[in-house]
Amino acid sequence: MTSSDVISEDHRAAAERESLEFSRVVNLSDAVFAIALTLLVLNLEVPRVPAGELASALADQTSAFIAFALAFFLVANIWWQHHRIFAVLGFLEPGLVAINMAILAGVALAPFPTSLVGVGPNERTAVMSFIGLFAVLTLVWLSLILRAQAVGAWRRPLPRRLLKWLLGAGWPVPPPWGSRLLSPSGHRSADSWYSRADRVSLP
Repeated sequence: MTSSDVISEDHRAAAERESLEFSRVVNLSDAVFAIALTLLVLNLEVPRVPAGELASALADQTSAFIAFALAFFLVANIWWQHHRIFAVLGFLEPGLVAINMAILAGVALAPFPTSLVGVGPNERTAVMSFIGLFAVLTLVWLSLILRAQAVGAWRRPLPRRLLKWLLGAGWPVPPPWGSRLLSPSGHRSADSWYSRADRVSLP
């Protein structure tokens, strides 16, 4: 066994699924998602207007409400996929942790472009910054899947056809139905899910 093999095994042993290190990464991730989702509402202002003008003032914030709803959906969807991905990981290693931190950085930044779109929905710079952020998050997300595949971090080997479908789907953010493919449902065991997923015919 080479020294690199020993180092690799040490990294893996230090972040096994049942370890404190694994739990800390998951807890940090959930905290960042929760804070980012909460901060999105700060883009909405409470109108201070005379009586009878509240409806009009709220209507003026229509773009901000739409930006909030869209951003909340996208970030919540990423959290859901993150939750499902980590449900089928057997261990974490430095590369996966680094990519996960990049995802968290993008999620933490989400309230900023959301506020820009809310203030200037017709501004090209605002819209492109919003789209750009989630496009980058998509690429980083795909790199997380590729890294997990490369280091064999799945609790069970991921079916090759499923991996190909995930990488070729081309969605701007992980699709919500992807979670049903990435992890077993509550009433289905993991072993049953993997055996079924390996037989499924994917587009």
